[in-house]
Amino acid sequence: MTVQHQSYLELKKDVGEEFARKTLLYNLKSLKNNVRATARVMKCSHHIVYLAIEKRNEGNLKDSSHRPKREHPHHLEENKEQMIIHYRKKTKLGKRRLRYFIFQKELQETRHELEKKIETQRFEPVSSRDIEKMIMDLEKALLQASTGEIKKLLHLVVRRVDVHSPGFIEPYYRVPAVRIASGLAPRAGRC
Repeated sequence: MTVQHQSYLELKKDVGEEFARKTLLYNLKSLKNNVRATARVMKCSHHIVYLAIEKRNEGNLKDSSHRPKREHPHHLEENKEQMIIHYRKKTKLGKRRLRYFIFQKELQETRHELEKKIETQRFEPVSSRDIEKMIMDLEKALLQASTGEIKKLLHLVVRRVDVHSPGFIEPYYRVPAVRIASGLAPRAGRC
């Protein structure tokens, strides 16, 4: 039996975790793999002995990193932190007003980006000739399609159907992805 004068914790502090675990494993081997007896001799918990066995099986007796696996939920990226510090020094605002100020700045930047995208995209206005052509193509497709295909198409295109009487049926259609150029449609609300 091995006589140990220092506990596992003292060995770990004085010499290092790798040597302390090697000593622990040596004592474990000399005590015929008796975990409880090894823990008693080394003055530590049996969980530490099992941890040392696990570390030996992994091939690394050093301590693993204690750094958190995930970042803190309130962690800021470096560039955002620098931006906050810059605006804090520039405006001398407190945290609530600074938050509102930065939100307004980001909102203005987003608005300018969207305006630039709208300016670069050119939409051709929909004319009555285009709508007539769409109706003709739709009628042609309906004449050549099967009953199941017609049903699916009507489910996609018709929004609702109001039946007032057998002679008066009023369908309402959806027209997907149509953008009216400014000035062609009347404004809604007050004029």
